[in-house]
Amino acid sequence: MFSHIRNITKGLLLPALLVGQLVACNKIPGVEDIPATTPSGESIADIIGKDANYSVLKAGLTRAGMMATLGNKNSKLTLLAPDNDAFALGGINETVINALPLTQLVPLLQYHVIPQALPTSGLPATAANLQMPTLLQPSSSPLFKMSTFPAKNAMGAFVNNIPLKATDRMAANGVIHTTYAPVMPPSQMMRGLIHGDPELT
Repeated sequence: MFSHIRNITKGLLLPALLVGQLVACNKIPGVEDIPATTPSGESIADIIGKDANYSVLKAGLTRAGMMATLGNKNSKLTLLAPDNDAFALGGINETVINALPLTQLVPLLQYHVIPQALPTSGLPATAANLQMPTLLQPSSSPLFKMSTFPAKNAMGAFVNNIPLKATDRMAANGVIHTTYAPVMPPSQMMRGLIHGDPELT
């Protein structure tokens, strides 16, 4: 009887050992063991923080709590960056930025960030507009993001028909394009944000 049990045990043990060996062999040598490396160089947040031409944008990003996101070198991002002159076209300075309710400021700035690196070389010259989702999520669904519409033609590069006056400033975690003016979310959404803020109704 005991010899019969031993034979059954041996019969079960051999397949188990073979399965374990196959699982172990399924690991690709030299791939899973490669440690993740953080890119070197300045992040998008580093560049914005040091460049005086972006002081208004820096003030807004700091208030909105977005500098950490733009400083994460393990991310790949595109920042559509209005400089001080771009904000001034709309009468916006640091005083205005600091007085703007966060319920408006945060969505506005989230709409300026695309969660992937998008140099202008990646914009097809033949397409009228390329739809690119941003960090702005106006609903509870994580699958729905408000999109910008970058484009390129013989006259240059644009986003939502706003010219990019400087492009492809590379950072360790992505790219910065300087816009001629702030890039606004769709007007219907802005009306909703204003209507939902009791201080502005």
